[in-house]
Amino acid sequence: KEGHATPNPRHSGEEFALRQQKIVDTAWPLFTSRGYQAVTIADIARSAGISTSAVLYYFQSKNDIFIATLDRCSEQAASRRSFVAEIVDPAERLLAFAEVTLDGSPESFCEWTTWAQFRASSVAFEDAKRATAVAYARWQKQMRSIVEDGIATGCFIAHDPESMINAVTAMIDGLGVRMLAGVLSPAAAKDAVTAYLNTW
Repeated sequence: KEGHATPNPRHSGEEFALRQQKIVDTAWPLFTSRGYQAVTIADIARSAGISTSAVLYYFQSKNDIFIATLDRCSEQAASRRSFVAEIVDPAERLLAFAEVTLDGSPESFCEWTTWAQFRASSVAFEDAKRATAVAYARWQKQMRSIVEDGIATGCFIAHDPESMINAVTAMIDGLGVRMLAGVLSPAAAKDAVTAYLNTW
């Protein structure tokens, strides 16, 4: 159709990846605002300004695009948290790590919506379970460096980094879900996570 891009089989690997990324960036807000089931390949194509066949040239299925959105979400979240590495004190660093995750920004709500959809999908779909595990590993890698530093310097009262990481992750997850559901404000989430982290 006029005005729609068509796939070019001579695209380089880099160009192919960039076009895939454009499709993912277009599909992600559709999935977060409407949910997976309500979004069609035609919807994604229309929003991206390309044909349906072009979308299917770069991805085999809607599910493949959906899986790719979690990686995009995880990358965005990691980028938003990257500044915490510059904070010297481990306690302040961990608090900043938690606060940016629960800051109530449009980016935060988009991330939590994506997480919620993938957690629900992980029960029934192995590929969603694997993608969720990869994203969680990225999250916990950054937290682990903070926790291990805090334990080594005597800042945190914990003997087992894994136990602390799992407990803090569960707390942040719970607050995030409640914030997403609208029963907890970002300010209340910040107060709650600050009080909880101070117990460590």
